[in-house]
This record gives sequence, C-alpha cells and structure tokens, in this order.
Amino acid sequence: MSRRGWLLFLVLCLIWGIPYLLIRVAVRELVDVARDPGSGWVDYKYANPTQGYAVQPKTSYVHGIDGTWLIAAGTYLPQK
Repeated sequence: MSRRGWLLFLVLCLIWGIPYLLIRVAVRELVDVARDPGSGWVDYKYANPTQGYAVQPKTSYVHGIDGTWLIAAGTYLPQK
C-alpha cells in the first residue's frame, strides 16, 4: 500500500476509534493467505461497527488475484 493509502487508513482508524494494531494484524493475515496458498479461510478479531466497534471474532474467505489483488468476504461469528 502506498504511503498515501496508509495515511488514509490511519485517519479512518482514528475517526472510527478502531485500534490500528488490530486492523494491521487482520489485514496481514488476509494478505498472507491470498499470497500463499492463494485462497482460504482466515479467523481473526475485528471491530464490529454494528456493535459499537466492540472487538469480536470474525471469519473471512480470501482469494488472491494475479498476486497483486485480493478479494475477501466475511462475517462476524456469534458470541459464545
């Protein structure tokens, strides 16, 4: 991601009140799976905007495209 992209990303984290490290870890996991093996499920914790940005478990399926792009879709898991 470009420097401008990361700056925008950090500003949005501050506006939404989401811890930067939480997002950084989730994004890194998604990118790693998209690169190798190329697609798969990733479980992580993320801020849920429908629950006041409370950190909740989430699962997403990610698929890498041409080693440059990725597409992912996920859902929050029910609380135990």
